[in-house]
Order: sequence, then structure tokens, then C-alpha cells
Amino acid sequence: YAPAAAILFDACLADSELRDARIALAVLQEHAGGPEVLVKQVQLACRTDDAEAAMRTLGELATATWDGPPVAMQLALTEIETAGWDDRAAKVLHETFTNDESFNPWAPLFWLDTPTGDEASFDDRLAAVDAAIAAHPTFAAAYDRKTELLAAVGRFDEAAAVCLDPAAGNPPPLTLLGRAAWLEAKRGHRAKAVTMMKQVVADHPEYLWGWRNLAQWYDAEGRSKECLDAAEKMVALSPDDAVAYGYRGEARRALGDRAGAKADFATAFDLDPAFDAAGLHLITEQLLAGEIDDAARTLVRVQEHADGPILKLRAAQVAAKQKHLALARERLRSVATDTDTPAGLLKEAAQALDQQGWTAEVDDDLGAVTVGSEATPAAAAVWAERLIARDKGGHVLDALPGLFEKNPLAAREATLAYAVAMATHGHPDKTATTVHRFADHLRSDSQSWARAGAALADAKQFALATSWLGDWKQRDGVDAAMLQALADSLRAQDRDAEATAVATAAAQLLGPPAVLADFHGWLALDAALAGRTEDAGTLLTAIDRVGLPDRVRLVVAVAESLVMVQRAAPDAKPAAFSDAKEHLYAAAGACAADDVPPGLARWFKVAAKRLAADSGGFAAKLWAWWQQSRPWVK
Repeated sequence: YAPAAAILFDACLADSELRDARIALAVLQEHAGGPEVLVKQVQLACRTDDAEAAMRTLGELATATWDGPPVAMQLALTEIETAGWDDRAAKVLHETFTNDESFNPWAPLFWLDTPTGDEASFDDRLAAVDAAIAAHPTFAAAYDRKTELLAAVGRFDEAAAVCLDPAAGNPPPLTLLGRAAWLEAKRGHRAKAVTMMKQVVADHPEYLWGWRNLAQWYDAEGRSKECLDAAEKMVALSPDDAVAYGYRGEARRALGDRAGAKADFATAFDLDPAFDAAGLHLITEQLLAGEIDDAARTLVRVQEHADGPILKLRAAQVAAKQKHLALARERLRSVATDTDTPAGLLKEAAQALDQQGWTAEVDDDLGAVTVGSEATPAAAAVWAERLIARDKGGHVLDALPGLFEKNPLAAREATLAYAVAMATHGHPDKTATTVHRFADHLRSDSQSWARAGAALADAKQFALATSWLGDWKQRDGVDAAMLQALADSLRAQDRDAEATAVATAAAQLLGPPAVLADFHGWLALDAALAGRTEDAGTLLTAIDRVGLPDRVRLVVAVAESLVMVQRAAPDAKPAAFSDAKEHLYAAAGACAADDVPPGLARWFKVAAKRLAADSGGFAAKLWAWWQQSRPWVK
């Protein structure tokens, strides 16, 4: 009776009764077969340190065919990984799909997840999924993985074509419909991704992965009500899924239901005690509810499975709420000396102690960390900002030379904190002199170089910022965000052609969606002013409007207004002109005066003249004339 033998084998293996496990396995081998038996052979071989038998049986698994999910192969590889034979397993898997013999379609995909596959070249990884597709043309998982690989290197159009490959099925399998929506989000078109995935889950309401992605996108966009609806679907479809409760908890918290959020985080953490995020969120809710002892108990449970800056932050917050000064200071120092701690997180930890009236102690501890051997960039930045906020910036400047000798990374952060603070507080000359004084240090790293240039631009030292950032073509690791201050500074000096050249180059680099949208918006505006309407339209289509800063929305709105009128039929131009004006006024009204990008008012005056010329008529010309002296004003 094979089912009983399988259960007996598992029980014997769990109790390390290997002789009895071997007897049960012999019964299975005689009366049953298939991947379920092969995986047990691998397990026993691993437990008896028989690597040759384990690899031989893995080879049989990798060439066997079966319907359904690859649970057996996954279990076998997990057992082999525990035995420490990953490299040998990778070689076996690779040989199965490269020796011109038949193989299981999962073998290439599992090879990709081995350390060997992970370190392989992109071409070799792509060849693995192509081998699976060639041998098994309807194997949707291979098309899905190929889409992921192509998307990871920015080859989005090719990835989209893979999702629609008719060989995979017509209509495409559910897996690829969902992946196509995911792909749009990956390339920055989140609104389009949401629309596509909503259609997928409408047609397939039990598609859990689709609901999970929707919840994630809604959460990222701040659309808490829609996130809650998606999370509710996840909980209904998978009531034992800790992640579903985690998403629902975050959505409830965003909507003000703190009690509901706390209950969901507690459920998620109970379902999966290793779900660190749920435990950390639960501590936060318990502290807000005044349940200090409960928060302390949850902290102990999370510490059994996790570590890291956020957990250390929660530990400091718990100690502060317990009014345990010595323990809180110890835990604050733990946060401050963790090299993975970002400045924002350290500020939260310091604030927890500040709220108990321990500000002097916080300053002492951060100062000691900053000048000591354990100095971190975050500690130096927060220490500098706190002193500057209390008009003690001179202490920071005095400490910088010595700090650069001990810890250049920490010193750079403190220097940049001072330079940015001086720009923010209306002391542009101090920003400029600080950057000049420590120029060699700040130029030694591309990140600090870019941030120093941005500080100069924020201080409206545009000529200095342009000169500082002018060597960007000779630097390694430059991304789009690093060039935004340079483009702004060039426009502020009426050097528009140079700014457009920078924008053209930056648009081809990696960078945050909002930054890329900014560059695309300026390029679209330049194209529309030159009468290249279709080029402008293409650039605007590539912009995901969700979550854009007001300054970027304003640039995009000016370009969109031009395109609206240019595309209108002659008899529809008056109406298009009216709509374009309202579109401009709405965007301008939402953008604070200090947030208007440098040079945009001048560009807008040119755009107003172009709008009038494209629209025709005396009223349009009169409006354009008015905008020359009062831009954005009705």
C-alpha cells in the first residue's frame, strides 16, 4: 500500500530512523514510481551522505516528465542544498538541458536559481529559458521567466512580445496575462498596469498573484481604499496567507483603522512568526495603543528570527516608552552604529528618546559615535543636522577636518548635511564655501559629488552648480537623478540647448520614475515648441502620471497643452485652446511658487506665444501678450 509506505518513510526520516526509512522506500520503489518516489531517494541519499546516488537520482528527476507543479524537484534541491552539494546539482541540471536529450521543462528554471545559474552571464541565463521553450513550446513558466530576465535588463519591448507569443497559447495563459501587467509596472507605467491587472482578475477572480500585485501597486500609489479591497480578496482566497493579512493591515492603518490594522498584523505574525514586517508593524501599533508590555513581548518574538536597523529602531522605541534611559541609550547607539541604518530611521530612534526629555543624552551619544571609531554616515548626518537646528553649525565645521582624517564616509555626510542646511536656511554663500573647502573629498564619490551639486543648485548658486557637475560625462555610475540639478542650473542661466542635451542623455539612464518623467516632460516641451508634435506625444505617452511631484506635473502640463492644440482639427482649435488654458491653470495652481523649476516661467512665455500661433485668433494673441508679464495668471 504505497500511500502508507510514503507516510512511513517521511516519519522515519523525520526521526532519523534511516534503516526503517530505507525499508519503506524499497516498498515504494517496488509498488510505485514517479517523482514522488525519486525525491524520497534523493532525501535518503542526502541523509546517508551518498552524493553520487543523490546526483544520479536528481538526473532522473530532471529528465522525467510529469504534470503539475514541480514540488518534487524543489524538495530534492532543498535537501541537496542542505547537504552542501549546490554546485554538483547545478552541473547535473545544466547537463540535462544542454546534451540534446529530452528533459523536464523545470530543470533549466531551477538551474537559474542555483548559485551557478545566478552568477552566469545574461546570455547563458537567457539560453536556459530558450532551451525550455524550444523543447516545451507550451510551457508557460519558461515564457514567464524569460519576461523577467528581459525586464531586468530593460528590454521591455522584447519582454512584452514574449508575453504575447502565440506559441504559448491563444489566448495567452493566465500566468502571462498577469506578467504582462506586471511588466508595465516594471517599466514605470503603473496606471496601465493597474488597468490591465484589473481586467485579468475580473476574468479570473481567484488569481491570487494578480490581487497581490494590485494591492502592492495601490499601496505604492496611496490608494488605500483600493488596496484594502484587493487585500480583502487576498484574505478570502488564502485565509492562511500571512502576507494577505499584512497588506490588509497596512491598508486599514492608512485608512485610520488602527485597531483593525493591529489585529491583522497580529494574525499575520501568528501565522508566520518569521514574517518580520508583520511583527515590526505590530510593535508600532501596540506602542501607539499604549500597550507597552505587549510591544515588549512582540519585540522578543521578532528578535528570535530577525535583526537589522528597523528591529533595532523598534527596540529603542520600546525602551524609551518603558522610560528605561540606560537601555534606550544603549539601543540608540546600536541603531547609530549599524552601517545599514539610513539617516531617516536614526532620526526616528532619536525622536523616541527626545519625546522622553532625553535630548541632551541623544546629542551626547550621537556626538560620541560620530567622533569615535564606530562612526557611520547616518550618525554623522543626524548629529550635524541636530546641532545646526540649534544654531551650533560652527561646531560641525570645526569637527569636519578631524572627522575626515578618521572616517571620510561619515565626514562627507556631515559636510553635505551642513551644505544642504545652509541652502535651506538662506545662507547660499556658506553652502558654496563649504563645498569649495571640502571639494576634493566630495568629488571622490559620485553620490556625494551629485548631492553637493544639488545643494549648490538649491542655494541658487547655478553657475557654481553647473561648473561643479560639468564633468559628469567622465564619471562612472552616473544616473538620471544626478543630472537633474545640472539641467535645472543650465536653464536658470538661459543655457537651454545645453540643458536639453543633458535631458536627452539623462532620459536614457536609469533613475526614479519621477526624475525620468521630469526629463521626458522637458524633452516633450522642447519638441512641441519646435512643432514636432508626434515626438512630443510619444515622449508624453511614456510618462506615468501617478505620484508625480507638482513641479514635474507643471512641466508636463505645458507640453501637453501645446500638443492638445497642435493635434486639434482647425475647427476644433478654439475649444482645444480653451481646454489647454484650463489644464495649465490647474497645474500651475497646484504648484507652489518655490517649487516651479528654474527657467520654466521663461519657457512658458515662449509656449504661450506658440499656443496663440497654433490656435489663431485675436483672443489667443491677447492672452499670450498678457502671459508675457503675468505667467500662469488668468
